[in-house]
Amino acid sequence: MRVLRLVVTLLGLALLPSLYHGLHNLDFPFMYYRRPLWDIALIVLSIGGVVLSATTLAPSWYRLVRHVRRARKAVDFALVRPLADVPLSKTSSESEG
Repeated sequence: MRVLRLVVTLLGLALLPSLYHGLHNLDFPFMYYRRPLWDIALIVLSIGGVVLSATTLAPSWYRLVRHVRRARKAVDFALVRPLADVPLSKTSSESEG
């Protein structure tokens, strides 16, 4: 069992650099010798990247808008609040009587 783990570990470590390079450059020989397959893979991966970006940007945009609205309400409340503490002066009709 230990020998099997050692072989799997060594093979895994040997495959990691080629897998990394292949995924980042899309230069797998079986793909670029079959051009339509490479095109389809590139289009699918590009659409996946756009979907992933959109699913990240949409919630962050809504959160940003929510925080801006909340900040505006806080600023408006801070500006209106001191005016609420000012006592109202008597009107002319009250002061005459």
